[in-house]
Amino acid sequence: DGFRILTYICCDYILNLQISEIEVCLSTISGYILQNYDLNIALGSIGLLWHIGSSLPCSNIEIWISLFKTSTKFFTDKRENIQESSLQTFFNLVNSYFQQFNEELKIYIIEQILHPLIFRIPEIGSQTIIIQGIIQCCQLIGNYNNIIFDLISIIIKLS
Repeated sequence: DGFRILTYICCDYILNLQISEIEVCLSTISGYILQNYDLNIALGSIGLLWHIGSSLPCSNIEIWISLFKTSTKFFTDKRENIQESSLQTFFNLVNSYFQQFNEELKIYIIEQILHPLIFRIPEIGSQTIIIQGIIQCCQLIGNYNNIIFDLISIIIKLS
């Protein structure tokens, strides 16, 4: 079974892989999330994103960006479980490791993911998860007023 093998590689050998091989794993995980035959495999694949993230050194910006790009693809998935799980995994990874990331990766998260995500809140069904996740991230970031102001204006529009 391919998913079992992928799980084995991601759980037991991820630190032995080259960057290009980890990116192949991320691409394969993405394929398993996209499939519609077995929701448990799709959700389990999102769990592999957490496992990879929790195994990676925080200094490996290239892989973290690839990991975040894989995760963020599913923020607008039509399947609510996939949407929620990918959002929760992303926010859990950011909240767990943000303080250890270097400035370049922190800026990427803020400017390329969090800030644009605010403007996508109306089109995503898991609005509460996004709002709570962004607030938690802002607490880690510190004073990042433009995110807070944009978040407040989106919440007012949703009300």
